[in-house]
Amino acid sequence: MKYYIIDDSLSVVKVLNRIVEEHEIGEVVGISTDPEEAASEIILEEPDIVLVDYLMPQKDGISLVRQVREVKPKINFIMISQVSDKEMVAAAYKEGVQFFIHKPINLIEVISVLKNVNDKVQLENTLGVYVK
Repeated sequence: MKYYIIDDSLSVVKVLNRIVEEHEIGEVVGISTDPEEAASEIILEEPDIVLVDYLMPQKDGISLVRQVREVKPKINFIMISQVSDKEMVAAAYKEGVQFFIHKPINLIEVISVLKNVNDKVQLENTLGVYVK
């Protein structure tokens, strides 16, 4: 699986990058702390899965998901956030986010969520269909 990681905190990006690579969950094809820059890179790179922070200064994660999904609807998104407000979480799921990973980052949670989404993507690729 190809991953792209976007978070306004470089330390979170590095931790997630290390988890993906050290646990052989996939290949990180791009990282960014700038959501404006990330949107165009994601569209060009076409990763299978994007890990995106919910709250970023320039653009929130939902806006980024919406922008990318208009062009590349099959990209899967996992939201990363400290947000616990049910309405905000519901809004993310409504935009097509597959899972939420809560901050602070928990290794077991990250591995479990990433493997779950990997399985979904592999199933879609095998069947040749997109599963919402």
